[in-house]
Amino acid sequence: MPVTVDDLNDLVRLLDEHPDWREALASRLLTEQTLQRLLQANPELRASLRRMILDEEFLQLPAIVRELVEVARQGMERLGRVEERLERVEERTERMEERLERVEERTERMEERLERVEERTERMEERLERVEERTERMEERLERVEERTERMEERLERVEERTERMEERLERVEEGVDDWKQWRRGEEGRREGERYERKILRQISRLLRGGSGGSPDHERVHHRLQSWLAPLMGETIEDDADPALADIIWWKGDRVVVIEVSRKVNGRDVLRVKRRAETLRRGGVDAMPLVIGEEWAHPESQQIAQQEGVEWLVANEASDGLTKFREIPVETAE
Repeated sequence: MPVTVDDLNDLVRLLDEHPDWREALASRLLTEQTLQRLLQANPELRASLRRMILDEEFLQLPAIVRELVEVARQGMERLGRVEERLERVEERTERMEERLERVEERTERMEERLERVEERTERMEERLERVEERTERMEERLERVEERTERMEERLERVEERTERMEERLERVEEGVDDWKQWRRGEEGRREGERYERKILRQISRLLRGGSGGSPDHERVHHRLQSWLAPLMGETIEDDADPALADIIWWKGDRVVVIEVSRKVNGRDVLRVKRRAETLRRGGVDAMPLVIGEEWAHPESQQIAQQEGVEWLVANEASDGLTKFREIPVETAE
């Protein structure tokens, strides 16, 4: 590899930095042949050398020169390695430049894409602005609709309140109508019951095959009840147990029948007539409870009558006790 001026400059710089290398370089460069040629070419140098031969330090000059030569050789080797490294650096630099070129190309493409994205973004922003404007108009319309809705709700609340008041009034009217209807039904039932009771009262002599008696309101029946109840004068008698409140009191001889009349005979009628007959029995009277009606109010009503020992004449069907009472001869009746 050729030695350039820069290499010599580097060698001089190294010798200046390392004075001890100079002797080694001199020993390499100043060989015997070299010294002979120098001495032949330069008489003054020969004279100087003769003077230096007498100096002890001159004797050490060959060794110094050899060290300088070795240092120079090492420096040359280092310079060679430096050049190799420089070549590798140049190669890497070329590759880096190529990569930079590719990066620049990619950067240009990226910039182009960014420009397109910016354009799309601008268009999107414009669309968003238009959408926001439409949204604002929609919100304004919605606010107006909400205001109208609130007014409608207020009106509906007032209408609902008026409707509730009307419903309350209608309920009161309906309750009044229901009460009137119930009263009317009760009144009609009471009147029908009274008519049926009067009918039975007129037919009782035939139905029981003779005897005597009638309504407790009749004077003769009333006096008879007073005499029968005389032993109980100090007692308090409840209405359901008072025979004076029975529909009919009838008798044949010593046998007395306490009668409860109802178009539809129910369990209450059965228990009431039983208690009234028991009151007469406590007064010492042979009293028999009897219910008369067109039909039983419930199938259980007849079962209650059988269980409580109450006789009946319902739907033209007579109990055994009533049949026996009918068979009592009229001649023995008072």
